[in-house]
Amino acid sequence: MNNKICFKGKKTFEVITQARQQGCDVLLVKDEGVYLMAAARTKGKRLLAYAEGLDPTTRDSGDVFDDACRLCGGDDFMERLPSDDPTFDHLLEKQGHLEFLITQTEFCMTSVG
Repeated sequence: MNNKICFKGKKTFEVITQARQQGCDVLLVKDEGVYLMAAARTKGKRLLAYAEGLDPTTRDSGDVFDDACRLCGGDDFMERLPSDDPTFDHLLEKQGHLEFLITQTEFCMTSVG
């Protein structure tokens, strides 16, 4: 397995900004879809930024689940990413997009733009 997922747009920036304001990590989560979220809640709500094509609210949830399993493996997971990671600095400065290269044993996060 050697797959790439991508996070683009305003919600991605908002999740990172929210995590920094709350002083918490950013979580990369794979369950019914693949998304980023701040580890801490703001006023009881969780803001989610879904990876392109992996949002079960915009496509058939069964298809999204199958695609998420194909791209990220069959098991659900949650990875903690420090919100002060320099990759996020670059992303917010350039207003680009965030890519994750996912293999059987690891992932690599890159800011593009």
